Amino acid sequence: MSRLLIGALSGNEQFFGWRIFLLRKLCVLPRANNIIERVKPSIVVYIPVFNSCEWASSVELPPGSDYIVFDNQSTDGTAEIFAKRGVKVIVAEGRNGRLDNWRACMMHFAQSGSEWMRWLFAGDTIKEGSSDYIREQLLTFPDTKILVGAFRNDLGEPKPQLVRAVDEARWISPVQACRRAASEGNWFGPPLTVCMHRDVVLSGKFQFGEFEWAADYYAAVSSTAELGCLAVPGEFGTFCGAHRKFFQTKKNSSQARIETQAVRFFAARRLLQLGGLQEEHDNLLAKIEKDAWKECFQNLITLQRDPEYLQELAARTPVRLLLRMLPARLLALLRKVTRRGRNRL
Repeated sequence: MSRLLIGALSGNEQFFGWRIFLLRKLCVLPRANNIIERVKPSIVVYIPVFNSCEWASSVELPPGSDYIVFDNQSTDGTAEIFAKRGVKVIVAEGRNGRLDNWRACMMHFAQSGSEWMRWLFAGDTIKEGSSDYIREQLLTFPDTKILVGAFRNDLGEPKPQLVRAVDEARWISPVQACRRAASEGNWFGPPLTVCMHRDVVLSGKFQFGEFEWAADYYAAVSSTAELGCLAVPGEFGTFCGAHRKFFQTKKNSSQARIETQAVRFFAARRLLQLGGLQEEHDNLLAKIEKDAWKECFQNLITLQRDPEYLQELAARTPVRLLLRMLPARLLALLRKVTRRGRNRL
């Protein structure tokens, strides 16, 4: 009987067929639910923060998960506020960079006993019951290592829009993940929507690369290009872009536009390496190049970075061929003309 229950819990109904039918008739499966309850996946939510005291005081932390705050030496009492709320807080020994604080979260998770990891960034919110929803999906699809859910996109509008990658639970293969990333851009959504198993971190496949703006997008592409993912329609939480300082500062910058196109380029290259057709690859590159030129020139006049930044980025990202076509002298001249125009105004 124990072997029968194990087979039923594994979801292999095709093999166990009449046995599962018999178990349901004998009312044995309700007892199996008790086993499911005892072995339900453990989920920990990591919260990298810096000087977010107002949000720390008001953000709801729904039950169903453990929460760990990684405070990057805040000076406004953020760590103390979370500690008073009973949340585990780890304060960095030295001031880390933004991505280094994320990496510290992942290193801690890799050494913990938790199975699954979620993200919560300052300004965002987690939907109540979403961790239980995630567990249901993981028990239904036990081979999953990366789970991608839906989110509400709050950009300051009266009613945040619900953004879904799929309309029903669907396995996304590495080829499909790369194809969508190259064609559509960041279809995964913000870090809030990604839940990953500890094995993903231990394998070293979830890497932020050399990017600042597109770090989470690159990590999603690089990991799903190896492992694939399960995409589900359930809502994980709300991305509050209107309250995210980094997002508001960078969203219209040339840096953000260039890095996004660079990750699309990377996705197209991985698609080809995974067995995609050369013609499809070439068509995607043509589309990416067209979009990159369009966005670069749209934002060129209001460039917020020195031309040296573009040269540095060109030397270490896949868009270097595009950027080399933009001479630094031309960029410097355009910026000088822009400054003169502003001074006259």
